[in-house]
Amino acid sequence: MSRRKDIRKFYYDMEPTYREMAEKGIKNWPIESEESRKFMLKWAKEEKFAPGAKILELGCGSGDLAFALASHEDVTVEACDLAESAINICGERECPSNLTFFIGNAMTHRGFPNPPYDWIIADQFFQGIIGGDRVFFLKRVRENLKKDGKVVISTMLGIPDSLKHDVNLQTRVNSDNTRYFAELDQFASELAKSQMKAIRHIKVDKNYRIFFLVRI
Repeated sequence: MSRRKDIRKFYYDMEPTYREMAEKGIKNWPIESEESRKFMLKWAKEEKFAPGAKILELGCGSGDLAFALASHEDVTVEACDLAESAINICGERECPSNLTFFIGNAMTHRGFPNPPYDWIIADQFFQGIIGGDRVFFLKRVRENLKKDGKVVISTMLGIPDSLKHDVNLQTRVNSDNTRYFAELDQFASELAKSQMKAIRHIKVDKNYRIFFLVRI
């Protein structure tokens, strides 16, 4: 497994990278799967959320998905990212009254503003959580979810052909410790360990999948 200090550096020292992007005028963070993002934005706008539902988005980036969720005026959306630069970009946009952005680390932060939540969403960053920390993350999500709440995770599974040269096939980690390439059976095991299960599973492209999860 990758060295712990390297993993921690990736989790907690991303702000310089995000700040450099912001200084270059980049307002939308790069995404790994256009098809997954299209699905998530469409779902966010069309889902029939219960009136008064509380929604938490983890790793919100520049906020596009959070704004789509907040287009439902009768829900409350809270969205966080570990990078201050990302939250600053979100704050530059005109936010509706039912949307709040804040700085928060999903790996360690237990003080989310208003748990438990009806929905918790993690879009295109779960593959950036390494090894056993993935179960830790899922358990934190479960702790902040209502008993009948739902989780939506879009994530990469398997190793894309274009990246196989850069991945250690034993550890499933790439050379700079920024991606963990789990397979579907491993993800299923991680869900079981965190006492969650998938009730819907969509494969949107060759390596990206979207899961709807509930507590068990």
